[in-house]
Amino acid sequence: MPKILENVLSFANIIEPQEKIKIVKDDPDDDKIIECAIASNSEYIITYDQHLLKIKEYRSIKIVTPEEMLKLKIEQKQSLFLKLPNLLTKWLKR
Repeated sequence: MPKILENVLSFANIIEPQEKIKIVKDDPDDDKIIECAIASNSEYIITYDQHLLKIKEYRSIKIVTPEEMLKLKIEQKQSLFLKLPNLLTKWLKR
């Protein structure tokens, strides 16, 4: 087995969707991506696929580009960083 495949499989989960959906009208083959996201309780689908991106969100699963995901993660870290002084102050006052 090639090393790169071995590396990917070391953190990947094989998902077998139990539910069939029909949501991606322009490209029904993309439905299986959403089916896997549902089965794995994913919060996000990260893709450049325009058919999926057009949907934006399905059952609380957000569909975003890699750049949008990176921006979300940076904003989350900045938010935590801004809250940190208040958390430390509260902790020190205990």
